[in-house]
Amino acid sequence: MILIVGFRESALRGRGQAAEKGRWNQELKDARTLADQAVTKQQPRLLSSQQAEAIFQKLQAAVQNGKATVPVIVASRMMDAESLGYGRQILEAVQRSGWQIGHTELSTHTFSGVAIFFNPSGASEQCDIVQSAFTAAGIPFSSDYLDVKRTPIQTDKAVYVIVGNK
Repeated sequence: MILIVGFRESALRGRGQAAEKGRWNQELKDARTLADQAVTKQQPRLLSSQQAEAIFQKLQAAVQNGKATVPVIVASRMMDAESLGYGRQILEAVQRSGWQIGHTELSTHTFSGVAIFFNPSGASEQCDIVQSAFTAAGIPFSSDYLDVKRTPIQTDKAVYVIVGNK
């Protein structure tokens, strides 16, 4: 009888230790996931070669079809190295297409992501073309109109691509 009770006690203790080990393993897995997410969040945005090519092709087609009739102004958030780097990559893809550009790294906008809109506010074929290029590249953006007075380059008519913080 003592042998059976001792066996059961040992089996229960083993199950308890296994359950505790399982909880520890899950906590370790959750901690690693959170650490990976934190590292990913800190990585700067990069324009892949496929994204740059998609933007270039869409915009170059518009240039060749005579539809690039207003400049594209690329503005990056001032004093934000990540925004500035991403903005330069976008600028290069747009510039390579032959579309007339303006560039400034002195935007004082404070938002996350990318905004693409037409100034003066409203719709334009050129803005639609630029937005479709970013959509083709898989780059999310907002089409909300932002105050262009927060960038040093202000023109009567232009498509603005404002790069905010990450």
